[in-house]
Amino acid sequence: MKWLTATLICFSIFLESAFGTSIAATKAYIENHALLKAIEGSTLVVVGEVVATQFVSRSITFDDSVKDATTDVIVDVQTVLKGKPNAGKSTVKFMIEGGKGLNPETGKMTHTRVVGTPEFSVGEQVLLFLTNNSNPFFMYYPHDGYRLFHNAYGKVEIEKGNVELLYYTGDYEFDIRPREDGLENRTFFDIRVVVLPLDLVVKFSKALAKDKNAAIKIENAIKSVAKKTKREDKVVISPKGLKTLEQAIDRVLTKVGKF
Repeated sequence: MKWLTATLICFSIFLESAFGTSIAATKAYIENHALLKAIEGSTLVVVGEVVATQFVSRSITFDDSVKDATTDVIVDVQTVLKGKPNAGKSTVKFMIEGGKGLNPETGKMTHTRVVGTPEFSVGEQVLLFLTNNSNPFFMYYPHDGYRLFHNAYGKVEIEKGNVELLYYTGDYEFDIRPREDGLENRTFFDIRVVVLPLDLVVKFSKALAKDKNAAIKIENAIKSVAKKTKREDKVVISPKGLKTLEQAIDRVLTKVGKF
C-alpha cells in the first residue's frame, strides 16, 4: 500500500483543481468521469444509504505477508441504475483501502487515510459507481470483488436530492494566480462541478441504456452549460434548462421525437 499511496500523492502534487481539491489524474482519467462514462465504466451503479462500516486488517496485494488497513462498507440499496447488487440482495458490500480501527500489530487504534479514496459514515446518502473488473495492483478484493470506480469518483454524496459531478470541459490550463511558496504556478485541468438533481441522473442512466447516441447529445448539452460558467462557481442549471434536459430524456425513454 505504501508505494501505491506514494504514487497517488505524486499525482496529487502535480494536479490541483480550482476548488482546492487534489485530484489524482491524467487527462484520460478525468475524461472518464463525466456521468456517461462513469456509468459505462461501472459494473454496478446504485443509490443507497450507508448502514455499516467495519475496519479489517487484511492482505490485498501480491505480498500476503503484508497486512493492509481496509474498511468494509455496507450500503442499503434504494435504487439500481445499472447491474444487479450481490446477486439480487438488497444491500451491496464492498471494500475500500484505509479506515479507522485497531492495528493488530500494535494493539493501538489507527486511522489510515489513502489519497484518492473517500471515507464513509453510517447514515450517508450516496450515489455509488462500483466495478469488479480485475485490478493489476491487487490480488484480493472480497465481496464479489466490488470496489469504487476510480476511487474518489466512485462515491457521490447526495444532498437535498442533488449530486455534484465533475465534468472535464477543456484542456490543460495554466494557473496564473501568485503562489505563497514562490514556486512556479501549476498546470491543471479545466474542470467544473455540476449540480444535478438525483432524479435526473437516474433517468439519464435509463436513457443511456436505451440510446447511447442520444445520451451523448444530452450530456454535451450539460457540458455546454458548464463551459459558460466561471471556474470558481458550481454549475447550477436553471429550472428551464433542467426541464429541457428532462424532456430530452423523456423523448428517449418513450421513443418519441429526436433530441
